[in-house]
Amino acid sequence: MGVALGGSIGVAGSIVSNWFLESYRRERLKESAALAFRGEIYSLLILIDRRDYINHLKSVKAYMEENREVRNFSFYAEREYFFVYKNYIDKIGLFSNPLPYKITKFYTLASALLEDVERINKQGLLTANVDEAIRFYDEMANFMEEIVTTGHDIVEIIDSRYSH
Repeated sequence: MGVALGGSIGVAGSIVSNWFLESYRRERLKESAALAFRGEIYSLLILIDRRDYINHLKSVKAYMEENREVRNFSFYAEREYFFVYKNYIDKIGLFSNPLPYKITKFYTLASALLEDVERINKQGLLTANVDEAIRFYDEMANFMEEIVTTGHDIVEIIDSRYSH
C-alpha cells in the first residue's frame, strides 16, 4: 500500500511539474512572439512617420484637386518587411483578444497597400480620370491612417501586457 501511494504521489508530482514547465514555456513563447510583432510593427510605424507617406499622399490628392491633373505617387518597398509576421503567424492563437484580430487587420491592410504601391510603381495609375485618381489616393491615405492607428493599438496592448 505504501509503495502504491508513493508511486501515485510521484506520478502526480511529475504530471504537475510537467504541466507547470509546459505552461512556463508557452508563456515565454507568447511573450517573445508578442514582442517580435511589436518590434516589426513599431518599425513600420516609424518608417511611415519619418517618410511622411500620409501627408505626401494627401498633398498629391490636393494637387490633383486643385490642378485637375493626374499625378503619380510612388515609394519603393522592394524588401520583405513582414518577416516576423511570416515566421510567427502560427503563434497568433496564443494571444488573447483583440491582438489576433488587430495583428491580422494590420498586416492585411499593409499588404494590400503595398500591392497598390507596387502596381503604381510598375504601371502608374491605371486611369486618366482625375476624380478616380483622387478617390484612389484618398483611399490609400485612409488605409495608411487605419494601418497606423491599428499599429499603435497593437503596440499599446503589447506594452500593457508584456512590458515589465
